Amino acid sequence: MPIINVPKYPAITEPTTDGVSLRESILNLKEATEMLTRQRGDPAASAITWADLLALNLITRDQIPTIAPKK
Repeated sequence: MPIINVPKYPAITEPTTDGVSLRESILNLKEATEMLTRQRGDPAASAITWADLLALNLITRDQIPTIAPKK
C-alpha cells in the first residue's frame, strides 16, 4: 500500500498590532490558501470544490447549495 504524505498546513498565528506579527499571520494565511487552491504543494491535498464534483459527475448543478441573500 502506498504511503500518503499528509500535508502540514501552517499554523495561523493570532496577530498583534506589531508589524512583524501581522506580516507573519498574513503569510501563514497566504500559504494555507495557496495549498488549498492547488497553487502550492501536493494537488491531492487540496480542497475539493463544487466544480470538482461536477466534473466527476458526482453531483448535478442543481445540487449545489445556494446562499440566501442577506435581508
